[in-house]
Amino acid sequence: ALLKRGKMVVHIIFAILLACVSRGSASPIDHPISPFAANYIVDGSDAEENAAPYQVSLQIDGNSTCSGSIVGDRWILTAEHCVPLLQFFSERSNNTRVVAGTNDLKKGGTPYFIDRFSNYDNCSTMLVHTFMFNSTPNDIALIRLTTPLKFNERVKKIEFTTETVPENATLTLTGWGQMRNGTSPAK
Repeated sequence: ALLKRGKMVVHIIFAILLACVSRGSASPIDHPISPFAANYIVDGSDAEENAAPYQVSLQIDGNSTCSGSIVGDRWILTAEHCVPLLQFFSERSNNTRVVAGTNDLKKGGTPYFIDRFSNYDNCSTMLVHTFMFNSTPNDIALIRLTTPLKFNERVKKIEFTTETVPENATLTLTGWGQMRNGTSPAK
């Protein structure tokens, strides 16, 4: 019964996330992109402390490889193209972590272990939608943590909206990307 309940919760969370993602008014990209392309955040700046308490860093050996958003006390929403590297290291050692509670990659935050990866049919600890590296559709995955996050002022779930985002709206993007000079920011 617990396994069936777990599967139902996973299905519900996944359905909610897909509904939230599909509500956006963005147009699909009609050309393939490379997962290794150098994309930059133009006019990006260091975030104030606690500006994005939903933001987490996905790390291997203490190095940030991707980021994600907190969507539940044990659930992180991320891009599927981040999964293969995390899965590779997670299966071979115990050095993959989700770090929550800081926007400074060099200090602070609380590390959480990622549950082992398994397929969706086995009530997976990581849900991966069908994704191909040469395109952007379905670049979405969920990561389940081994223990619940401790929510506080620095660690919170992301707030989803039910409203349609107006055309040409100003939005805020958070994450640790790559700067024009090829370096990665710490905050």
